[in-house]
Amino acid sequence: MTRPAYKELRELVEAEKGTMVFQAGGAGGGGDWMIQYRGHAARIRDTQLNPLDHLYEPKATGDRVNDPPAEWGDFTTRLVDGAASRLEKIVRENPEKLSHN
Repeated sequence: MTRPAYKELRELVEAEKGTMVFQAGGAGGGGDWMIQYRGHAARIRDTQLNPLDHLYEPKATGDRVNDPPAEWGDFTTRLVDGAASRLEKIVRENPEKLSHN
């Protein structure tokens, strides 16, 4: 069975009564992560490497100074220390007004 994308991060968000939902679509496929967390809302474009990936520990391969993570697969499934406060900063820096249909 495949592990859902950002499983640990979504669990962190949901534990604080927030939401993190993938919305498919956009130019070239892909989509956006719609996040409501700690009173803020954000839209994060799902790219090969986005700010959410950096909330996970990088895999210990290569020389990370000269060979930084280049894609989501370069990270483990363990959240970094302080992931909750780092996520809050990401959400604050990428504001999105969500419609209330």
